[in-house]
Amino acid sequence: QAATKYGPQGSRLAHGAAVRAAACRGDSDRLRQLLRKCVIESTKKLDLSSDDILETIWHMAEKSRDGKGAECSQLVEQMLNCTIRDSGFFRKLFREIERHICHRHYYTALSLLEDTKRVSDCLENQRRNRERRNPSAFLDRLHRPQWTGID
Repeated sequence: QAATKYGPQGSRLAHGAAVRAAACRGDSDRLRQLLRKCVIESTKKLDLSSDDILETIWHMAEKSRDGKGAECSQLVEQMLNCTIRDSGFFRKLFREIERHICHRHYYTALSLLEDTKRVSDCLENQRRNRERRNPSAFLDRLHRPQWTGID
């Protein structure tokens, strides 16, 4: 209903609120059902804001049986794989990692850290591919004098 009345942005906000509410209640079946509805078919990404996704992960960790987020870590990884990384996402992600560690939600913190490692590996592979296509860039880096800290 939100999509017809308020457009795509209203639908996105309504889905975000519903997903967070399901996580707050600890209703994992409803949460999974809502997440499936939020997938954009063409891109296989979640049509949720990064704030909604990170808050949902937080509530899942808070409601976990062991208090560390062990049983929800697989769903967290799946959510992060389908997240649209908008501007400021990594800053928010690092803040969330700190928050999860401070509150002893170690499994979800580890899932968040693994996502940063995966993205870091992708960026490193892109850099290597650029150097393979343009070997002179690699050679320029080798011949460029490095600052030694000695004046």
